[in-house]
Amino acid sequence: MTIIFFAILIFLIIIFIFVSIFLVFKTKQEKRDAVIDFANKILEEKGFVPLHILYLNPSKVAAINAKQTTLAVITLNSPENYLYEEINYFLIVSIEKTPVCINVAYISNGEKNILTLNRTKETEDFVYRMYKNATVRKLSQKYNIKTFSLTSGSDWDCSYVWAYFAQRALLAYHKNTGKTASYKLSLLKEFFTLDTKYSYFQAPILGIAQQLFVYEKSFLDELFKLLLAAIKQKAAPVFADKIFYDDYSNIVYLTNGVNSLQSIIINEIDDVYYGDNRLTFTLKDEDREINFLADKNFIEEFINFTTTYNLRKIANNFNYNMDKLINTTESTKFIIDYTRDRVIYCANFDKFSKFSYITIAFSNLETAELEKSGTVYFVRISTKNNEIIDVSCKKSSVAQYIMAQLTTIINK
Repeated sequence: MTIIFFAILIFLIIIFIFVSIFLVFKTKQEKRDAVIDFANKILEEKGFVPLHILYLNPSKVAAINAKQTTLAVITLNSPENYLYEEINYFLIVSIEKTPVCINVAYISNGEKNILTLNRTKETEDFVYRMYKNATVRKLSQKYNIKTFSLTSGSDWDCSYVWAYFAQRALLAYHKNTGKTASYKLSLLKEFFTLDTKYSYFQAPILGIAQQLFVYEKSFLDELFKLLLAAIKQKAAPVFADKIFYDDYSNIVYLTNGVNSLQSIIINEIDDVYYGDNRLTFTLKDEDREINFLADKNFIEEFINFTTTYNLRKIANNFNYNMDKLINTTESTKFIIDYTRDRVIYCANFDKFSKFSYITIAFSNLETAELEKSGTVYFVRISTKNNEIIDVSCKKSSVAQYIMAQLTTIINK
């Protein structure tokens, strides 16, 4: 009997505790709802249309408007006595997140004030949006761009804010830390790397190539789509919507069409290396490499592009029916240019800065002799200017073909 009595007593105590907790929470919720209802009436009187209303404590409520440009703060001293203040987003000068709260620094009546908000996901999101929008407004005013296509902070407290204008492929950015300043660059005229799969974006910031961290992941996904569309509009396709060349700017763009984009400024490339699954570019004035993942077919098409690109240095219009482009070794070619009465010996046709060539007019050819050194065949060409050029050949048949062509030309 005693055990049953104690069991009932414990049960009643537990019920009492739960009811008490419920009543406390209910009372708090009722007070919270009453404060929010009162705040709604004040906002309505002020003509403020709220997107979010944040209950901060029993005497303070904050709200952000539907356009996310203004923060209203209501301090309730009593039902008849309250303070109402609106903070326009462009008056926010900094934000700071602590373990328990968010401090928003803003300018009011020429003085710096601090608004402290409880730290919740909701407050974090709308404070970030407010501060980002404040920075974007500075960029809009400086560069006379009414609406940017994409915007994002580099992090929650917007150390940098990125703003992309699709019509000009313009990336404007503002630095909020240290000495604040705004800058801009045209992405289609710069080295950039974009890979949405790895959330990686590299571009020259303050003149230095570096990774740009982005708080909003959707920014990179949309940037990929807009940049690829701009490239397709500006540059000529070279291979299957994956290689594009802008002749005016002398820039080639590489993409897998899904998630990666890479710009290559040809005049600034020192060398290009062809690996099993990638293209590697070294730069003339920078101690860094650019790597682009590519399959065998892509690499072969890029080698064809570099060959055609270098061939244009020799002749804008090369007649493949009449003129002869002969592969002599893996890195050299011999051209018999019947269209212009000349022969050309080229090295590193699949490179950029390392590509080189020697030109000899038909009229300057003196003799041609077939030679062999070990297992290597070569054609020794002598000119009337007493110059000697040895054209190495991987196969004897190639050397014999060149020899026959030169003999015919010399004996004319």
